[in-house]
Amino acid sequence: MKYEGVGFGYMLPLHPWDLILELTKYCEAAGFDAVYMADHTVAFGIKRFDALEAWTTLAALATITKKVKLGAIVSDVHRHHPAALAQMVTTVDIISGGRAVLGIGIGEGMNLIPFGVHYDKPTARTREGVLLIKKLWTSEERISCDGEFFSLKSAKLQPKPVQNPHPPIWIAGTSPSMLKLVAEVGDGWVPAFMTPKEFAEKLNEIRAMAAELGRDASEITPVCYTYCVVAKSDEEAESLIKVPAKMNLAHFSTRLRRYGVEVPEEFKITKMPLDESSARKLLEFAKKLPDEVIEHRFIYGSPERCIEMIEEFIKAGVQQFCLPLLVRYENMKDTLKLFAEEVIKYFKEA
Repeated sequence: MKYEGVGFGYMLPLHPWDLILELTKYCEAAGFDAVYMADHTVAFGIKRFDALEAWTTLAALATITKKVKLGAIVSDVHRHHPAALAQMVTTVDIISGGRAVLGIGIGEGMNLIPFGVHYDKPTARTREGVLLIKKLWTSEERISCDGEFFSLKSAKLQPKPVQNPHPPIWIAGTSPSMLKLVAEVGDGWVPAFMTPKEFAEKLNEIRAMAAELGRDASEITPVCYTYCVVAKSDEEAESLIKVPAKMNLAHFSTRLRRYGVEVPEEFKITKMPLDESSARKLLEFAKKLPDEVIEHRFIYGSPERCIEMIEEFIKAGVQQFCLPLLVRYENMKDTLKLFAEEVIKYFKEA
């Protein structure tokens, strides 16, 4: 199997800063292609929800790196006005010398509901926001528009990003409307927690729609976002990932419906305000899920098993990996080191 063009990015923790800095420096030295951050107001947790703001953190990381790409997986245009988000990404692109990546999605309840952020027609809003961001990045003329969600009056963004025509926009989501949006305006597609079979099926749908729209489907980068745990043995990795993976997967009703599991409305990712009480309810629900729900959706095991799982995703069409390591803060450096030395090295040398 050929691995040319396959890249590996590490999803940084959202806190604390010293750990973020240390892991970023390690990724730069160890041959990772990118580091990403979740653009969250709160982190996913049970007792603590510490989160640094993504784009200001990425701007700081741009000053101490030279090679890795820097991106948020994912931002949204509910919390960030398109003009403000475009300027934020432009700033990181300029500071980094052209290494910024914008991931964008419809938003999560944990970042919206507790803070009173207005949330409606998420796909239509995201589409309008993406189109405005691209216009602000590429137009040398002033822009005026009166859209359904956003209005601009003689607006112009300067300076422009370093990347030409603009930093890539990777769109998250797996609903029919979001797949259509990827095919229409996305530079990449970054779904969460899909099996290789599901990934290949949806990717083919995107490529077919892109071709119908007159786009070159090869311009759309397929990205795999999923949790990862590498350990000395398969059993150790499974014991580490099982409960937290189920807890995260419990947000996604379409993934679990395949196993005959219905997710309560209150747990859906766009509906749930994450606090101590709701997090514990989610945890209890997750513990009852069958083990089979995490099979093939997450990358975990010994280095050899992780390599095999990654190869399955590459066969499905994945070109870029965005992998958070689902371990405690105190174990992240050692786990990342094992992943770099045993897994990344394998693919880079191959």
